[in-house]
Amino acid sequence: MSRLTKRLASGVASYDYPPNCDDVAKSAFRQRCVDRLGAYEDTGLPPEVCANYKTFEDECISKGVTFSRIVELMNADAEGRLKIVPRAPKGTVCGSCVHFDRETGTAHGFCKTQTQMRMSAEFPSGRTEPRYVMQSRPACKGYEPLEEDD
Repeated sequence: MSRLTKRLASGVASYDYPPNCDDVAKSAFRQRCVDRLGAYEDTGLPPEVCANYKTFEDECISKGVTFSRIVELMNADAEGRLKIVPRAPKGTVCGSCVHFDRETGTAHGFCKTQTQMRMSAEFPSGRTEPRYVMQSRPACKGYEPLEEDD
């Protein structure tokens, strides 16, 4: 959308008339400005909310998140189906740390620090339980701790 206004040196907004604009063209241009302002005012949103929404929209676009995905997540949250699980502490997810409880005679067990949501007929809305972990030498050798968030 091209701007219809410009900021003067004083910071005041003014019409940004096209070059060689006569009085009739200026009148039509002012009417376009009033129409756009009217459409904006019809939303009932103050400028700060529009600026915040633009920031939100830019963030979604940069991360490839669609509007339908956001609605899906909001609905899941409202229905109690959404849980944000904290990231496992650095160095605790390869199956060879002190948080790993091995089942005797196997290469698998449970992690004491990570949980998972388990759905079943008994618990249709799910329940949280320890994460089941499979340990393997290649997985441990290839394990790279998560980067710390800034």
